Amino acid sequence: MDSKKSQGRFLKENVKKRNQSSQEAPKQPTREKSASKNVVTVFTVLTLCVCIAACGLFLNKLGVSFSFRSKTIAGGVTVAGVDVGGLTRKQAEEAVANEVGDSYSTDSMIVTVLDQRLEITPAVSGANLDISAAVSEAFQYGTAGNPAKDVDIIPYLNLNTEAIQSKINDLSVHFPTEGVDGGYEIVRETVDGEEQAFLVINMGTAYYNFDADSLYDAVLGAYSKHRFETTYTCTQISENTIDLDAIYQEVCKEAVDASWDPDTHEVIEAVSGYRFDLDSAKEALAAAQPGDVLKFPFEEVLPEVGTESVADALFRDVLGTYTAKSASSYNRDTNLRLACEALDGTILYPGDVLDYNKVLGERTPEKGYKPAAVYMGSETVTSYGGGICQPSSALYYCALLADLEIVERHNHGFVSAYMPYGMDATVSWGGPEFKFRNTTNYPIRIDAEADGGSVTITLMGTDEKDYYVEMEYEILSTTDYKTVVKEVSAGSGHRDGEVATTPYTGYTVQTYKCKYNKETDELISREKEAYSVYSKRDKVVYKVIADTAEETTPTEPAPTDPTTPPQTDPVPTDPPATEPTEPSTTAPVGEAGSDVELPSE
Repeated sequence: MDSKKSQGRFLKENVKKRNQSSQEAPKQPTREKSASKNVVTVFTVLTLCVCIAACGLFLNKLGVSFSFRSKTIAGGVTVAGVDVGGLTRKQAEEAVANEVGDSYSTDSMIVTVLDQRLEITPAVSGANLDISAAVSEAFQYGTAGNPAKDVDIIPYLNLNTEAIQSKINDLSVHFPTEGVDGGYEIVRETVDGEEQAFLVINMGTAYYNFDADSLYDAVLGAYSKHRFETTYTCTQISENTIDLDAIYQEVCKEAVDASWDPDTHEVIEAVSGYRFDLDSAKEALAAAQPGDVLKFPFEEVLPEVGTESVADALFRDVLGTYTAKSASSYNRDTNLRLACEALDGTILYPGDVLDYNKVLGERTPEKGYKPAAVYMGSETVTSYGGGICQPSSALYYCALLADLEIVERHNHGFVSAYMPYGMDATVSWGGPEFKFRNTTNYPIRIDAEADGGSVTITLMGTDEKDYYVEMEYEILSTTDYKTVVKEVSAGSGHRDGEVATTPYTGYTVQTYKCKYNKETDELISREKEAYSVYSKRDKVVYKVIADTAEETTPTEPAPTDPTTPPQTDPVPTDPPATEPTEPSTTAPVGEAGSDVELPSE
């Protein structure tokens, strides 16, 4: 067929088809009708949209929400630990099946708690995952209504929860939640009619903060993540450990003797000590089992010095006592009595210093003191309070015997008849002073008594020394007095040969403190105590002459015996005899009180 015929046929066929289409097609409406129909359609659509929006708001207020199901799962959602986000149902089922397979029905769940291991087999758990149902649930996750990402597959595992809980309960017996704490106590029991103390040690039993419900939740969580092992953290609350060394340090103490507190002036009570056999206790502890109770004798160690004994020890011992005797006169005896009354009962606590002048105060007529003989330089005169050096000297001697600290002491200008050489202590208002300190651990009481011309001083305290003291003296040198004749007229009232001034021999004396062992009486030490220098005083004798002119003519000194000086008041006599060592040819110098020539009482 030529091209022209073919082209003609094609044109005829097209015209024929076009005519057929024109006959079959409905007639087109006029322009006015078509526009009206379009307006109605638009209005209908708008009205439908408003109705839908109104219904949505109404249902939202009622708390009803709905969404159109997507064909794919929200991003990030997992099923049994498999990420199915963005997958279709079929794709998700295939992904989960490929990963999980039949593991839930073939693999056991292994649970570890401390040193215990629990196995939950598929036969016990009955686990069998419904993958299709779990994937269907996945479409509800990761949306505005349910933002969770991990699908809870437990409802689709068909687990035998009772069997799982039963296995967990079987495991819990290894982790009791109640127990007995280990510890110790001191108890007293009557054994054979006597009360005895015991150290009781409870070994205790361990317990844990085990929670079966929490472990059950952990197991379900592992199943949900397609994991077949989990470790549960459990803590042991009570440890079965007993530290005997620490217990010994805490309860075993050394006994403490009662004592005297120098600061509070009170008795510190005694404290008992305690102990038990530590080595035996350790052996028993090593063989003990949890829950065992061990008992050991707990010995009370009593102190050597009890509280009552310390109280009884106060003022128990005579630390030193001495009686100084002298010639008696009413005025002197009165002064001695007043001085002893002031001293008697005085308490010196440890560390206290006795100030003799301060205790007696100024000796005045208003206090009852009388004028009596005292030394004034080289003269003997009368003064209020004369004689009170006798109690101070006796007190000094007692302090020496008690081995107390002598703070200040001065010797008289001349030797005193009522004291051994070098053991007197002169005082006067305004000085010189006599002071000593209580260096013992207990209080000291001064007992003082005057009887006529005698004065007895006693220091009462608590003697803790293992030695006693005796005093000795050594005459290092002597200075003889001279006899001086003093001429007076016949009308002077003096008789020929009358002694105008009592003589004294001068002495240089060193005293020693000797300490002896109380048990053996052996000499422990002999130490220098005081160095005293006593002046000599010449004897003055009256010689009556007819001429009124008074002249003093010295004569050769008469032989004197220093051990028996004249006995006129207040002339001293030689002290009690001792066994002095050979006198030194030279005397020490610079000793306190060696050159005192002040008024004394």
